[in-house]
Amino acid sequence: MKTEIKRSIILSCCIIAFVFTGCVGLGRIAAYYKVPNTDYKLWEAKVYKEGTKKIGNRDCYYKELWMVSIPHGVTEIGKQAFAKNKLFRVHIPESCTKIAPDAFDKRVTLVYMKDMPGEYVGNYKIHPNETGITITNFIGKEKNVVIPAQIDGKTVTQIGSNAFAGKALLSVVIPDTVTVIDNGAFEYNFIRNVDIPQGVTKIANVAFYNNVVLSTVKLPNTLLEINDGSFWGCVRLKNITIPDSVVTLHKEAFSADTLLKGNRKFIQASLVLQGGAEYFSAPGTSVQLLRIDDYNINRFNTTVYLLPGKHTVWFEIMIVNDDGYHARQEFRTDVISCEIDFQPGEKYIIATNLSANLLSYKRVETTITGPKGIVFSKTHESNW
Repeated sequence: MKTEIKRSIILSCCIIAFVFTGCVGLGRIAAYYKVPNTDYKLWEAKVYKEGTKKIGNRDCYYKELWMVSIPHGVTEIGKQAFAKNKLFRVHIPESCTKIAPDAFDKRVTLVYMKDMPGEYVGNYKIHPNETGITITNFIGKEKNVVIPAQIDGKTVTQIGSNAFAGKALLSVVIPDTVTVIDNGAFEYNFIRNVDIPQGVTKIANVAFYNNVVLSTVKLPNTLLEINDGSFWGCVRLKNITIPDSVVTLHKEAFSADTLLKGNRKFIQASLVLQGGAEYFSAPGTSVQLLRIDDYNINRFNTTVYLLPGKHTVWFEIMIVNDDGYHARQEFRTDVISCEIDFQPGEKYIIATNLSANLLSYKRVETTITGPKGIVFSKTHESNW
């Protein structure tokens, strides 16, 4: 028999509803978020309880899911279990050895996680490190978490990889004993504000990735590193003050809309690409940013954080020729590099302008325009 209990809690900035469903071997918590002032209308998260062994066929089919938390111990995910959702990145535990080919949509990135070492003391899994202990997992049901400074008489100095990832947390208090926040430690939650305590020196890759309602972050003046995607996807984080202590700031630590304040060692440069991108109309062009220096980007638009000065930008131009009825299409791609002298607060537009006679001749001019005018220009010609 299936029972269902629903309760609604109205908060000032979002509407949250938790739905608890009981069935044999499976526990769920679904959280619905209506996020104001963004393009994101509804977020649903599903957290499976510890002890779950199998996720059955079509268990979460077409449920508007944005996030799912699959605990260690799950061994099998059935057919179309998470198909037709809004998922883009899902953590898969090491224990899961059988996943149906159509369990996820093709666009979803599966990140395989090892079962972290340690032993459970209450809701916390802990493991010794050189300076104290690392929290490697959290299995509590609380959504407003105060992390203790000590567990079992040992000092908590590190939040381990994915320890609190995907737990649908609403808030977290981090003790001032912590010095390192590791990869993905708090990613995919609903934390609105976070105060990183004095003593933290490193925020690792994707530590707070995709906390879509996160709007306020306070960073300590002990912080040295902010790494790849640490706050990427935090769409409501409109500005943040970077302390002068920071010496390493990854090129894509924050989303494009986040304005950096404070530290003047780094600059914020937006690269906006404009092109025809008409793959199914004739003729057309598209342009994609490939990398800056030795860092791969492979996307159309981004904001990067760089040391001032010259950096090499690589991008790809695709020229499409078509007979207008899609009976015959021809493609030509050119990879181009150029050097740009980036200065603080500058925005660069990489654009393509196309002139063509259908199925005959095509000329594409690519330009990069900065605040002071054109900094790069190249013409591409194609004869078909």
